[in-house]
Amino acid sequence: MKPEEKLAHLTCYLLPVIFIGVSLPLVLNVVEPNSTYGFRTQAAFECEECWYQVNQIGGLFMLTASFISAAAIFYLHTRTQLNPVAKLLICLVLPLPLIVSSVFIATFVTS
Repeated sequence: MKPEEKLAHLTCYLLPVIFIGVSLPLVLNVVEPNSTYGFRTQAAFECEECWYQVNQIGGLFMLTASFISAAAIFYLHTRTQLNPVAKLLICLVLPLPLIVSSVFIATFVTS
């Protein structure tokens, strides 16, 4: 594997790993109510219990999306013959719809 292919390969896994790291504290309910980190919806701020419920559900969706993205990236790198730049672009765009949908689902669950 060429050096630029290795870099593209590692960079693609970076985004799901970051999202896994961000979602785990939410799933484990260790993030207290705040205005900077977590799913900050109106329903989440209604009560402390609501905060933890919204963030746990949102964190689970984000964690699931991250693992799905990592699996898709692994498949993309091992089973396709795309050039490294195309793979990198696909890997960066792949998790975004899943993450956005998790925000809407977390908001809907608490409504």
